Amino acid sequence: MTPRERQRLAYELAFLPERLNGMCHSWLKAPGEADPDELRALDEAALLHLPLPEGCANARAVYRLALYQAGASPYGMRTFIRNVRMRLGRPALTDSSVPKSLVADVALPHYHIPEV
Repeated sequence: MTPRERQRLAYELAFLPERLNGMCHSWLKAPGEADPDELRALDEAALLHLPLPEGCANARAVYRLALYQAGASPYGMRTFIRNVRMRLGRPALTDSSVPKSLVADVALPHYHIPEV
């Protein structure tokens, strides 16, 4: 998996409940067989729910990420990701904000931000 593909997967796992649910079932069926790149994408998905970084040059990407975070909130994605990571024995996060390297203008197809 290329770094770009892993980043896209991280965004999908972080903000698309059906994508995380599907991957979660395959990981929990055979935890020892989970692809290390997929597990790293899961860790990055958890990082995408941290506070936004300051001083990021790509304002459009930060804005899109903020919309994704807000849109995922009603689905409890942070808790869902945290619970999956715990069940898989993933290490605790040490970052205090989204790493700037993860902030990208990734467009998720059919992403719907709920009406307020």
